[in-house]
Amino acid sequence: MSEKEQTSLEIAGGCAVGFTGSISCYNADAEARFSKALLDVGKWVVKESGSLLGHIKAAIVKEDGSGITLNLTDLENGVEHHGRLGPQEKVNFSFMCAVLDVDEHELKHAMWHALDDTGLDYTLDEAPCHCHDHDHGHEHHHHDGEHGCHGRRHGHGCHCPCCRYCQEVDLEDMEACDVVLSGTLSDLKPESYMSILEAMDAVWDWIWTKEGVPECIEVTIAPEDSDWAIITMTDKDFTLLEGRFPTCAKAAFRLECVAVGVCEHEIRHRAFHALEDSGLKSAVSGKKCCCGHDHD
Repeated sequence: MSEKEQTSLEIAGGCAVGFTGSISCYNADAEARFSKALLDVGKWVVKESGSLLGHIKAAIVKEDGSGITLNLTDLENGVEHHGRLGPQEKVNFSFMCAVLDVDEHELKHAMWHALDDTGLDYTLDEAPCHCHDHDHGHEHHHHDGEHGCHGRRHGHGCHCPCCRYCQEVDLEDMEACDVVLSGTLSDLKPESYMSILEAMDAVWDWIWTKEGVPECIEVTIAPEDSDWAIITMTDKDFTLLEGRFPTCAKAAFRLECVAVGVCEHEIRHRAFHALEDSGLKSAVSGKKCCCGHDHD
Protein backbone atom coordinates (compact mmCIF):
# COMPACT_ATOMS: atom_id res chain seq x y z
CA MET A 1 0.00 0.00 0.00
CA SER A 2 1.39 3.41 -0.95
CA GLU A 3 1.75 6.24 1.56
CA LYS A 4 -1.07 8.10 -0.17
CA GLU A 5 -3.54 5.30 0.24
CA GLN A 6 -5.85 5.56 3.18
CA THR A 7 -6.53 2.87 5.72
CA SER A 8 -10.08 1.65 6.27
CA LEU A 9 -10.10 3.54 9.55
CA GLU A 10 -9.15 6.82 7.86
CA ILE A 11 -11.73 6.26 5.11
CA ALA A 12 -14.38 5.84 7.79
CA GLY A 13 -13.34 9.14 9.33
CA GLY A 14 -11.59 7.65 12.35
CA CYS A 15 -8.20 7.90 13.98
CA ALA A 16 -5.85 5.74 16.00
CA VAL A 17 -3.53 7.17 18.66
CA GLY A 18 -1.47 5.72 21.46
CA PHE A 19 1.57 6.04 23.67
CA THR A 20 3.81 3.94 25.87
CA GLY A 21 5.42 4.28 29.26
CA SER A 22 6.12 2.57 32.56
CA ILE A 23 4.39 2.24 35.94
CA SER A 24 6.14 1.87 39.28
CA CYS A 25 4.79 -0.11 42.23
CA TYR A 26 2.29 -2.05 40.14
CA ASN A 27 -0.40 -4.10 41.93
CA ALA A 28 -4.12 -4.91 41.71
CA ASP A 29 -4.95 -1.35 42.69
CA ALA A 30 -2.92 -0.05 39.74
CA GLU A 31 -4.70 -2.46 37.38
CA ALA A 32 -8.08 -1.17 38.51
CA ARG A 33 -6.96 2.43 38.13
CA PHE A 34 -5.72 1.82 34.59
CA SER A 35 -9.05 0.14 33.82
CA LYS A 36 -10.78 3.32 35.00
CA ALA A 37 -8.65 5.32 32.52
CA LEU A 38 -10.02 3.22 29.66
CA LEU A 39 -13.56 3.81 30.88
CA ASP A 40 -12.99 7.56 31.13
CA VAL A 41 -11.70 7.68 27.56
CA GLY A 42 -14.67 5.63 26.41
CA LYS A 43 -17.08 8.01 28.10
CA TRP A 44 -15.30 10.97 26.48
CA VAL A 45 -15.60 9.36 23.03
CA VAL A 46 -19.32 8.74 23.54
CA LYS A 47 -19.80 12.33 24.69
CA GLU A 48 -17.96 13.67 21.63
CA SER A 49 -19.30 11.37 18.91
CA GLY A 50 -22.47 9.87 20.35
CA SER A 51 -21.22 6.27 20.41
CA LEU A 52 -18.13 4.15 20.92
CA LEU A 53 -17.30 2.82 17.45
CA GLY A 54 -13.92 1.17 17.76
CA HIS A 55 -11.85 -0.06 20.66
CA ILE A 56 -9.65 1.15 23.50
CA LYS A 57 -6.84 -1.13 24.61
CA ALA A 58 -3.94 -1.32 27.02
CA ALA A 59 -1.18 -3.86 27.55
CA ILE A 60 0.73 -4.00 30.83
CA VAL A 61 3.80 -6.23 30.72
CA LYS A 62 6.96 -7.23 32.54
CA GLU A 63 10.44 -7.13 31.00
CA ASP A 64 9.95 -10.63 29.57
CA GLY A 65 6.80 -9.52 27.71
CA SER A 66 4.31 -11.42 29.85
CA GLY A 67 1.42 -9.55 31.40
CA ILE A 68 -2.18 -8.55 30.90
CA THR A 69 -4.34 -6.76 28.36
CA LEU A 70 -7.33 -4.51 28.96
CA ASN A 71 -9.93 -4.03 26.24
CA LEU A 72 -12.99 -1.77 26.02
CA THR A 73 -15.44 -1.93 23.12
CA ASP A 74 -18.73 -1.34 24.95
CA LEU A 75 -19.32 0.83 28.01
CA GLU A 76 -22.17 -1.35 29.22
CA ASN A 77 -19.98 -4.45 29.23
CA GLY A 78 -17.10 -2.61 30.84
CA VAL A 79 -13.39 -3.29 30.50
CA GLU A 80 -12.34 -6.86 29.70
CA HIS A 81 -9.28 -8.08 31.62
CA HIS A 82 -7.19 -10.85 30.04
CA GLY A 83 -4.37 -12.56 31.91
CA ARG A 84 -2.99 -12.18 35.42
CA LEU A 85 -0.10 -10.09 36.68
CA GLY A 86 1.05 -10.03 40.27
CA PRO A 87 2.66 -7.10 42.10
CA GLN A 88 5.73 -5.73 40.30
CA GLU A 89 8.28 -3.06 41.13
CA LYS A 90 7.99 -1.73 37.57
CA VAL A 91 6.05 -2.62 34.42
CA ASN A 92 5.79 -1.23 30.91
CA PHE A 93 2.51 -0.29 29.28
CA SER A 94 1.03 0.68 25.94
CA PHE A 95 -2.25 2.59 25.72
CA MET A 96 -4.05 2.72 22.37
CA CYS A 97 -7.40 3.93 21.05
CA ALA A 98 -8.87 3.52 17.57
CA VAL A 99 -12.31 5.11 17.18
CA LEU A 100 -14.49 7.04 14.75
CA ASP A 101 -15.77 10.60 14.65
CA VAL A 102 -13.36 12.32 17.05
CA ASP A 103 -10.41 14.66 16.56
CA GLU A 104 -7.05 12.89 16.82
CA HIS A 105 -5.37 15.61 18.87
CA GLU A 106 -8.29 15.89 21.28
CA LEU A 107 -8.43 12.11 21.64
CA LYS A 108 -4.78 11.92 22.66
CA HIS A 109 -5.34 14.83 25.02
CA ALA A 110 -8.25 12.94 26.62
CA MET A 111 -6.12 9.80 26.98
CA TRP A 112 -3.30 11.73 28.65
CA HIS A 113 -5.68 13.25 31.16
CA ALA A 114 -7.53 10.00 31.84
CA LEU A 115 -4.22 8.35 32.72
CA ASP A 116 -3.05 11.33 34.74
CA ASP A 117 -6.26 11.35 36.79
CA THR A 118 -5.69 7.76 37.94
CA GLY A 119 -3.02 8.79 40.42
CA LEU A 120 -0.66 6.10 39.10
CA ASP A 121 3.08 6.56 39.51
CA TYR A 122 3.85 6.48 35.80
CA THR A 123 6.32 7.85 33.27
CA LEU A 124 5.64 8.41 29.57
CA ASP A 125 8.12 7.59 26.80
CA GLU A 126 7.15 10.82 25.03
CA ALA A 127 6.49 14.40 26.04
CA PRO A 128 3.06 14.65 27.74
CA CYS A 129 0.29 17.16 27.19
CA HIS A 130 1.52 20.71 27.77
CA CYS A 131 -1.63 22.14 29.33
CA HIS A 132 -0.46 20.86 32.75
CA ASP A 133 2.93 20.16 34.21
CA HIS A 134 1.94 16.53 34.93
CA ASP A 135 4.03 16.41 38.05
CA HIS A 136 3.09 13.12 39.67
CA GLY A 137 4.70 13.90 43.00
CA HIS A 138 2.67 14.47 46.13
CA GLU A 139 2.77 18.21 46.03
CA HIS A 140 0.77 20.45 48.30
CA HIS A 141 -2.20 21.59 46.24
CA HIS A 142 -4.54 24.56 46.65
CA HIS A 143 -7.65 25.38 44.65
CA ASP A 144 -7.84 28.91 43.36
CA GLY A 145 -10.31 31.04 45.25
CA GLU A 146 -10.54 28.67 48.18
CA HIS A 147 -9.43 29.62 51.65
CA GLY A 148 -9.06 26.10 53.00
CA CYS A 149 -6.96 23.20 51.82
CA HIS A 150 -8.65 20.43 49.95
CA GLY A 151 -6.45 17.91 51.74
CA ARG A 152 -5.96 15.91 48.55
CA ARG A 153 -2.19 15.96 48.44
CA HIS A 154 -1.19 16.82 51.95
CA GLY A 155 1.78 15.03 53.38
CA HIS A 156 2.99 15.29 56.94
CA GLY A 157 5.63 17.76 55.76
CA CYS A 158 2.97 20.29 54.78
CA HIS A 159 3.22 23.70 56.47
CA CYS A 160 0.09 25.34 55.16
CA PRO A 161 -1.58 27.43 57.89
CA CYS A 162 -5.01 26.09 56.96
CA CYS A 163 -4.00 22.43 57.15
CA ARG A 164 -5.35 20.60 60.17
CA TYR A 165 -2.11 18.69 60.54
CA CYS A 166 -0.25 22.00 60.87
CA GLN A 167 -2.56 23.72 63.29
CA GLU A 168 -1.57 23.83 66.94
CA VAL A 169 -4.07 21.15 67.87
CA ASP A 170 -3.25 18.13 69.96
CA LEU A 171 -5.08 15.43 68.04
CA GLU A 172 -4.70 13.01 70.92
CA ASP A 173 -6.93 15.23 73.03
CA MET A 174 -9.68 15.20 70.42
CA GLU A 175 -12.26 12.45 70.55
CA ALA A 176 -12.18 9.98 67.65
CA CYS A 177 -15.31 8.30 66.38
CA ASP A 178 -15.55 4.92 64.69
CA VAL A 179 -18.47 4.43 62.28
CA VAL A 180 -19.38 1.13 60.61
CA LEU A 181 -21.83 0.47 57.77
CA SER A 182 -22.50 -3.04 56.48
CA GLY A 183 -24.70 -4.63 53.87
CA THR A 184 -24.42 -6.17 50.42
CA LEU A 185 -23.05 -5.15 47.02
CA SER A 186 -24.45 -6.61 43.81
CA ASP A 187 -23.08 -7.06 40.28
CA LEU A 188 -19.44 -6.39 41.16
CA LYS A 189 -17.20 -5.78 38.13
CA PRO A 190 -13.54 -4.69 37.86
CA GLU A 191 -14.65 -1.07 37.49
CA SER A 192 -16.67 -1.37 40.72
CA TYR A 193 -13.35 -1.07 42.54
CA MET A 194 -12.96 2.52 41.32
CA SER A 195 -16.55 3.28 42.37
CA ILE A 196 -15.70 2.13 45.89
CA LEU A 197 -12.58 4.30 45.88
CA GLU A 198 -14.68 7.28 44.77
CA ALA A 199 -17.06 6.69 47.68
CA MET A 200 -14.12 6.49 50.09
CA ASP A 201 -12.64 9.66 48.58
CA ALA A 202 -15.97 11.48 49.00
CA VAL A 203 -16.12 10.64 52.71
CA TRP A 204 -12.46 11.58 53.19
CA ASP A 205 -12.93 14.93 51.46
CA TRP A 206 -16.12 15.67 53.38
CA ILE A 207 -14.36 15.15 56.72
CA TRP A 208 -11.75 17.73 55.69
CA THR A 209 -14.43 20.24 54.70
CA LYS A 210 -15.84 19.89 58.23
CA GLU A 211 -12.37 20.67 59.65
CA GLY A 212 -12.07 17.13 60.91
CA VAL A 213 -9.15 14.77 60.48
CA PRO A 214 -9.77 11.42 58.76
CA GLU A 215 -7.56 8.66 60.13
CA CYS A 216 -8.65 5.57 58.23
CA ILE A 217 -11.40 4.31 55.94
CA GLU A 218 -11.56 0.57 55.33
CA VAL A 219 -13.90 -1.42 53.12
CA THR A 220 -14.06 -5.21 53.34
CA ILE A 221 -15.66 -7.16 50.47
CA ALA A 222 -16.69 -10.71 51.36
CA PRO A 223 -18.09 -12.87 48.53
CA GLU A 224 -19.49 -16.28 49.41
CA ASP A 225 -17.44 -18.24 46.88
CA SER A 226 -14.07 -16.45 46.80
CA ASP A 227 -11.49 -14.81 49.03
CA TRP A 228 -12.17 -11.53 50.78
CA ALA A 229 -10.65 -8.24 49.65
CA ILE A 230 -9.84 -5.35 51.98
CA ILE A 231 -9.37 -1.78 50.74
CA THR A 232 -7.68 0.54 53.23
CA MET A 233 -7.21 4.31 52.89
CA THR A 234 -4.93 5.97 55.44
CA ASP A 235 -4.06 9.02 53.33
CA LYS A 236 -5.68 10.71 50.35
CA ASP A 237 -2.81 9.53 48.16
CA PHE A 238 -2.41 6.05 49.66
CA THR A 239 -4.84 3.17 49.20
CA LEU A 240 -3.92 -0.45 49.89
CA LEU A 241 -5.77 -3.40 48.35
CA GLU A 242 -5.26 -6.69 50.17
CA GLY A 243 -6.34 -9.68 48.10
CA ARG A 244 -7.81 -9.59 44.61
CA PHE A 245 -10.91 -7.52 44.02
CA PRO A 246 -13.77 -9.96 43.36
CA THR A 247 -16.10 -9.97 40.38
CA CYS A 248 -19.31 -11.65 41.45
CA ALA A 249 -23.09 -11.33 41.53
CA LYS A 250 -23.26 -10.52 45.24
CA ALA A 251 -20.97 -9.93 48.21
CA ALA A 252 -21.28 -8.73 51.77
CA PHE A 253 -19.42 -5.53 52.64
CA ARG A 254 -18.33 -3.63 55.70
CA LEU A 255 -17.27 0.04 55.61
CA GLU A 256 -15.48 1.43 58.65
CA CYS A 257 -14.44 5.07 59.05
CA VAL A 258 -12.33 6.46 61.90
CA ALA A 259 -12.04 10.24 62.17
CA VAL A 260 -11.36 13.00 64.69
CA GLY A 261 -13.31 16.20 65.16
CA VAL A 262 -16.54 15.25 63.37
CA CYS A 263 -19.89 13.88 64.49
CA GLU A 264 -20.45 10.13 64.24
CA HIS A 265 -24.02 10.67 63.06
CA GLU A 266 -22.88 12.96 60.24
CA ILE A 267 -20.17 10.54 59.08
CA ARG A 268 -22.72 7.74 58.91
CA HIS A 269 -25.01 9.97 56.85
CA ARG A 270 -22.20 10.99 54.49
CA ALA A 271 -20.94 7.40 54.05
CA PHE A 272 -24.44 6.22 53.19
CA HIS A 273 -24.86 8.87 50.52
CA ALA A 274 -21.32 8.36 49.18
CA LEU A 275 -22.21 4.73 48.48
CA GLU A 276 -25.53 5.76 46.98
CA ASP A 277 -23.91 8.39 44.72
CA SER A 278 -21.12 6.08 43.56
CA GLY A 279 -23.41 4.09 41.27
CA LEU A 280 -22.76 0.87 43.16
CA LYS A 281 -25.70 -1.48 43.62
CA SER A 282 -25.61 -1.44 47.40
CA ALA A 283 -28.02 -2.30 50.19
CA VAL A 284 -27.01 -1.02 53.61
CA SER A 285 -28.26 -2.90 56.64
CA GLY A 286 -29.79 -1.17 59.64
CA LYS A 287 -32.16 1.64 60.37
CA LYS A 288 -33.19 4.49 58.11
CA CYS A 289 -30.78 7.22 57.12
CA CYS A 290 -31.41 10.48 58.97
CA CYS A 291 -32.88 12.04 55.83
CA GLY A 292 -35.47 9.32 55.53
CA HIS A 293 -33.78 6.85 53.17
CA ASP A 294 -33.98 3.18 54.01
CA HIS A 295 -30.68 1.45 54.58
CA ASP A 296 -32.23 -1.89 53.69
